[in-house]
Amino acid sequence: MSNSQNYCFSEADVVQLLSRWSIENAKVQPTHQGTVNKTFFVETPSDKFVFKLYDDSTTTEQIKYEHSLLTYLQSCNLYFSIPAPIPTDSGETLLITNQNNSLLRFSLQKNIPGQLANRQNLNHIFAAAEALGELHRALINFDSQGKLAQLPRWGELNKIHPLINNPLKVPQLLNLETSQQQQLVQIFREVIEIAPNLYQTLPLQTTHADYLCPNVLIENNRVNGIIDFEFATYDLRLLDFIAALDGNP
Repeated sequence: MSNSQNYCFSEADVVQLLSRWSIENAKVQPTHQGTVNKTFFVETPSDKFVFKLYDDSTTTEQIKYEHSLLTYLQSCNLYFSIPAPIPTDSGETLLITNQNNSLLRFSLQKNIPGQLANRQNLNHIFAAAEALGELHRALINFDSQGKLAQLPRWGELNKIHPLINNPLKVPQLLNLETSQQQQLVQIFREVIEIAPNLYQTLPLQTTHADYLCPNVLIENNRVNGIIDFEFATYDLRLLDFIAALDGNP
């Protein structure tokens, strides 16, 4: 059986599948957003949604973990919205179909309005920090021992990607000068050495794990939504703050 990457999924396909949620007369268009999954805006006379086709790099177990987390957060009375999956008419939040010998996985969520946070706008950054504190207060009570998490911790470099079992060999595979390779190896050695102590001494909890400006939606200088929980896992709380320092807009 082939995978979703080999299947050309169109707006007409989305319209057909929306019947599983009893949604009719919908306008569908690609979002042209995101780097992993394929998503579509869905607009009806009364509402707006986002329809998602999951990439094969995400396991079904991780999707189910994400959905259970989002369903939990929906019950936490947060002051901002989260993209909780909407169950189909038969009750599942993850729709799995076989189309033209391709196994495809889908979900539907309400569209959350807002502009992407701008790291150059101090009001946006203050609002994002405030919202992260609110999010962490809720996340700390989800899977508090990390037994449900599907993804490895970011400090476990030998598990961070299925193709990497020895991070010290990765620099050799890159088109870098010898001095740059040596510098990377030294950085990796230092991380491998200090990571165990960090995990023994710093707070651990469920984290968003991708808390970047493009995943924070702002309205009137206040966070209206936090999206893209697909990398959520049990890890150092500090890592969400470190991710927020990323240099992307």
